[in-house]
Amino acid sequence: MTCRIKVSQDSGSPCDMKNKNTCQICPLMRWFSVCIVLLTFCAYIATAQEYDERADYYYSFSPADATIIDLVIAGNRLELNFPADSFHTAFIGLDIKTRIPRLGDQPKIELQGGNIRAVQYVEYRAKGLRYINLSDFVQHNMQCIQLDLKQCRLRSDSARIILYKNPCIASGKLLVLAPHPDDAEIAAYGLYSANIDAFVVTITVGDAGKKIYDELYSNDTIHYRKKADVRLWNSITIPMLAGLDPQNSINLGYFDATLKDMHFAPLQPVKARYTGVEDINRYREMNISSFLDSLPGSPTWNSLVNDLKTIIERKKPEVIVTPYPAIDIHPDHKLTTLALIQALKELKYTSGELWLYTNHFIHSEIYPHGKAGSLISLPPNTGNKAIFFRRIYSHTLSDVEQSDKALALDAMNMLRPDTEWHTTKGGRRLYMKTRRENRRNTEVDYYYRRAVRNNELFFIVNIKDLYDDGILIRITGEL
Repeated sequence: MTCRIKVSQDSGSPCDMKNKNTCQICPLMRWFSVCIVLLTFCAYIATAQEYDERADYYYSFSPADATIIDLVIAGNRLELNFPADSFHTAFIGLDIKTRIPRLGDQPKIELQGGNIRAVQYVEYRAKGLRYINLSDFVQHNMQCIQLDLKQCRLRSDSARIILYKNPCIASGKLLVLAPHPDDAEIAAYGLYSANIDAFVVTITVGDAGKKIYDELYSNDTIHYRKKADVRLWNSITIPMLAGLDPQNSINLGYFDATLKDMHFAPLQPVKARYTGVEDINRYREMNISSFLDSLPGSPTWNSLVNDLKTIIERKKPEVIVTPYPAIDIHPDHKLTTLALIQALKELKYTSGELWLYTNHFIHSEIYPHGKAGSLISLPPNTGNKAIFFRRIYSHTLSDVEQSDKALALDAMNMLRPDTEWHTTKGGRRLYMKTRRENRRNTEVDYYYRRAVRNNELFFIVNIKDLYDDGILIRITGEL
């Protein structure tokens, strides 16, 4: 007898049914995974940025120091009906809103005028007034600029352009203060490269922070002493890559992460936190420049102020580049400028300007947003308290100058990968971090992204402003 079983075409074996159910579940799991990744990323961004991304940036531009022009944007096209080449620094305020982001596709505005192209990124959840840097375009007298908005849109066609005239930085006496080795290069390598007579002063030897050579030195004391030696050498030699005379870069030898203690007890010597070193002259003797030969020091606040007084008296700077205390979160950065202000006031020094920078912006270490090579514009400020300045200076860097800056940063040992990359596990960890950075553009300690940009940005105040108590508190902020 032959037994025949009729099988319906729409039925299947238990195995087939299982595969079919799996196929139905897989898309749901994929979407669920994407949502989890996106929510995790948004949570990371929210914790890294301590301000309201859905609010307008608040800035107060004085008509006495800036030229302000209202205009209307037609078809995402800017028509600059004024002699743009008479200005050096320019920003346009745009009311924008970002769309739901695709992971790794950060909202941005691409700009083109003639053969000039630039990109400025905005936050993933940006909504409100933002300022786009047009300085490179006005410097080349571009009368028409096309805007191409990616993952964002304009909420209004009305716009306002803010324009500044700035002096030529190639001449004049320029003093650059760096709290640590690498701060001068991160903030102002392009700027001081343009002035061959610039004088670069690094305050500390950088003998604190991460243990980046622990694969080489297991003893902590030895590790941090070696780190100090290398970073001090970096600070006094890398300015030579910019063409500065070796006599024009010095390191004062103070200990990293001790300026706050020095400030609160001005006469009390401090000891290095990790190395046990008590004498800063150990480091002064390592300088190439003869400037410090007749200037012994001690690890006290009063010694630091006196050092700065001596530098100012000898160099008589017209422009002093230094951190902006009110908007830089790092204590050593704040206190470097507080020591400078005390020195200036004790000398009754009133001529010249302070050009203020931030390497650790107080509301977000992700700032400036986006990828290397893009524009730096005004930092997030969404409260009701305006950042004080007289003028703003955007120092444009050519492609070659950006490459030079990247090379200078690469010569800074602290900015290179940890020596763990010598191991398989460490190399894998470095690979994942680099991959993550290339996708998200949000790694807070990736200074190549943050520093190698189309421009460098400085808030300018008059040294005379320091003698106005109301202005002074706005510049110094809270410690």
